Parts: sequence; structure tokens; C-alpha cells
Amino acid sequence: MPAPPHLSRNFISLVGWLIVCVIGAVLAVLVVTDILFYSEDVYKSIITYMILPGFLMFGVSVVMLGIFLEWRRRHKRDPGEYPALPVVNMNFAWQRRRVFIGAVLLSLVFAGSAVAVYRGYHFTESIEFCGEVCHYVMEPEHTAYQHSPHARVPCVACHIGPGAEWFVKSKISGLYQVYSVLTKSYELPIEVPVANLRPAQDTCEACHWPEKFSDSIERVIWHFSPDQANTPMRYNLLLKVGGGDPELGRGAGIHWHSSDHVQLRYWPRDEKRLEIPWVEVTVRDQEPRVFRSPD
Repeated sequence: MPAPPHLSRNFISLVGWLIVCVIGAVLAVLVVTDILFYSEDVYKSIITYMILPGFLMFGVSVVMLGIFLEWRRRHKRDPGEYPALPVVNMNFAWQRRRVFIGAVLLSLVFAGSAVAVYRGYHFTESIEFCGEVCHYVMEPEHTAYQHSPHARVPCVACHIGPGAEWFVKSKISGLYQVYSVLTKSYELPIEVPVANLRPAQDTCEACHWPEKFSDSIERVIWHFSPDQANTPMRYNLLLKVGGGDPELGRGAGIHWHSSDHVQLRYWPRDEKRLEIPWVEVTVRDQEPRVFRSPD
């Protein structure tokens, strides 16, 4: 049986192959360059790991669309020679050759895409992506973060945490955030997502062990009066950090409520949680204690 003409020999597939070859070559150069000479240029990373892989998959889709349309055209013209579905018969040398070449090309495309997707995943989890991509929107938060005690902790460690469930949730909510930035429908200042923030047990407690007791910490703060001699004034501040397990007699300090034996509930009057007129504290099996404002 002679080899029929290639199904990809049509205008649509040729356009797709052109896109795949050009984008694939550019993507390969950028990925290798980024691996060998790492830079924190967020816009280069966006192009390399988010935009170009999308165009590469688009090119592959165009090639497959052209092959499908060409097969359907041949089937309508000669249904006896071209059945409704392709038949792979490895007894023919030309089919073995085409299957091998197609498998190699697809393997290269998907291998390159896998590397780009993997690197893109780490890029979207990076501090640069969170703080600098939307630099105008998140500039105040990013600046405060850089000078905070958590400056060496990645943003996603607290805002997302480990696990696939919250990763998917964050990416879905991120789509609306991208839409808000593109349409400038966001509100400033950016509100803290307290209502839908992941529980502290899944994020904060990975570093801050609730049952670990900490001694009080002394801080010395110096001020200088605005008089002629700039008289120095020293203030000693004692922070009773506390914490720990009440069963061991260590449930004290400002973190006494972080114990598993304590349940704390409160009702805020406003969205910013600046006015809290009702608080309920339950310690183990004891009766709940309720604290109310006079009104």
C-alpha cells in the first residue's frame, strides 16, 4: 500500500507548524537562559512561563485542527479509502515512520511545555510574582512585607499554604484578581481577606508551635525629647509572650488563647473588626464566659 499524502499538508496545519516552530525555539532559548543566568525580571518570567506556553499549545491545537479537517475532507471525497476514523497498521513502513516521527515531535513539545509549566508554577508561587507583577496595586503591601519579621517567608506560605485544594482555590480566585486589575475595578487600600483566609492551624502553626512556651521578652525603647539638650528617655517594655499547654501550667501570656483547650469566639461590629462588643471564651469543659460591652 503506497503512502498517502501527509494529513498535515494543508494551509491550517502549516500555519500551526510555523507557530510551533517559532514559539518553541524562542521558548527553548528563554528557558535555558533563565536556568543558566537566573534573573528576577518578572515580566520576562511572565512571557517565558505564562504567555509563550499558551501560544505553543495554541500552535499544536491549530496543527491538530488542520489534520482533523483534512481527514474529514478526504473521507467525504472517498469514504472507501478513508474511513470515518484513522486506522493504524504498523505493518506498513510509512505508518511506522510517521507514528515514530509524530511521537518524537509530540514528546518534544510536551516535554518543553512540562518544563515551562513547572517553572511557571514556581514563578506564580514566588515573592516577585505576588509583589511586583501588580506593582501599582500591591506596592504598599510589598513594601511593608520587605521590612516585616516575615520578610524571608514566601507570601504563599501564609496566604495559600500546602495542599492541592487551597492551591486550586487560590488560582481560581486569582482569575478574578487578574480581571480586577485589567478592568481597574479593585478598591484601595487592599482589604485583608479575613473572611476567607485559610485557618491559622494550616499555615501559621507550621512555624509557630502553639504549645511551645516562650518567656517574656524585654524591649528597650529610647526616645529623645525635642528640647535643646535632646534629653534621652528610656522605656522598658516587657512582652509577656507566654503560650504553652495549660495542662503543664504554661497557659499564660498574650498567647494563652492559642491552646487547643481554648475556644475563642467574637462578634465584630464593623467589617474592619475594630469594634468587638461581644467575646465568648470556653476553656475545656468549663462553662463559657461571655464579655459584653455596656450597650
